[in-house]
Parts: sequence; structure tokens; C-alpha cells
Amino acid sequence: MDAGIHEALFCFVKSGQDSERYKGKIVLSENKQLMNLELSPEYFIQGEKSDAGYFGENKRLGRNPTASVNWNTISEDCIAGTWLEDNEDWLFTAQL
Repeated sequence: MDAGIHEALFCFVKSGQDSERYKGKIVLSENKQLMNLELSPEYFIQGEKSDAGYFGENKRLGRNPTASVNWNTISEDCIAGTWLEDNEDWLFTAQL
């Protein structure tokens, strides 16, 4: 994936529920990735690179981090991972 700001389509799935899709952006750099989901309120997840991929929490000002996110790069234009929020687990992909 090339460094920079990329438009993304996020798709969230959970067992027994319909998928949910949201627009957002992903900012890529060498050792960090920032995901911004265009929701109300917005989510800003800054991921730090590790041997297992990326991990981050919601960093929106004035809000406790309620989302914990783990993800990996799957291809040149796709990331996938798990999203834990309010004791609910979601699988997600983001297509650049």
C-alpha cells in the first residue's frame, strides 16, 4: 500500500446480523495507520505496527476509547481485522 491518504469503504459483519457499510479514510505511513470513519460521532483509530499487524483504539477528543481494533494488510488495496466495541465483536474489511 502506498503512503498517503486513501478513501475507503468499511464493511462490518457480525454473526446473525446484516453487514454495515461506512465511508472513511485511511492514512498510511511506514509504521502507523490511521482510520477515520465518517460516522456521528466520528472515529479516529490510530494503529501502531507490531509483529502481529496493527492495534489501535478510538482517539476522538472528548470520548473514552470504546473501540479496540486489530488489523492486517490483506492486499495492496484491502485491510481486514477485528473490532471490539461495547463488548461486541465485529469482523471488518476496508477497501481502498
